[in-house]
Amino acid sequence: GATHLLLVSYPESGTTILRQSIEGGFFEQFIFTDGMKAQQIIDAIGAEYMDGTFGTTPMAMESDATAAFRSAWIAAYGDDTEKPYNDTHYDAVYLLALAAQKAGSNNPVAIRDNLRAVANPPGIQVGPGDFARAIELLAAGEDIDYEGASGGVNIDSHGDVAGSFEEFEIQNGAFVTLRVFEPSLD
Repeated sequence: GATHLLLVSYPESGTTILRQSIEGGFFEQFIFTDGMKAQQIIDAIGAEYMDGTFGTTPMAMESDATAAFRSAWIAAYGDDTEKPYNDTHYDAVYLLALAAQKAGSNNPVAIRDNLRAVANPPGIQVGPGDFARAIELLAAGEDIDYEGASGGVNIDSHGDVAGSFEEFEIQNGAFVTLRVFEPSLD
C-alpha cells in the first residue's frame, strides 16, 4: 500500500486533511506541494507529526536580481517572503510593462509580440529596481534583457519560461531547504 500522502492543497483544507489522516491512522508520512509550505501547518498539527515531511516549491537560483528583489521586499514589507510566486508575479507585471513600452502601445497583441524582445538576450541586462533605467534604454533604441526576481525569464518558442525549484523538508518544526535546482530535460 501507499506510504505517503501527497497533499496538493492549501493550509486551511490541508490542515484538516492532515488531522484526519493522522487521527484515523491512514497516513503518517506526507509530501507537500507549494501551497502547503506554511509554518501555520506545522504549528497547528505539531512538529512531532510533521518532521520528515518533504516537498517542492518554485524558488529562484541566487543571483544579483533575486537578491535585489529580496532586499526591496524586506524594505517594503519588513520581512522576507517565503510565499511562492511573489517573485514571478512581480516579473510578469514588470515584463508586461516593458513590452508595452517597447511596443509603444497597450494593445495586447503588440505587448505579446514584444515580450521576448525585453525578456531574452541579447541586450543590456536589467532587473528588479531598474525600471526607470530600462525605460530610458528602450527610449534610446537599446535592446534589453530582463533578469528577473524569479531568475532568468527567457521565453522559449512555446512561450514557456524554465523554472527552478526548492526541495524542502520539515526538520525540528521548521522548513529547511535541501537544495535549489533546475530540472534536467535529459
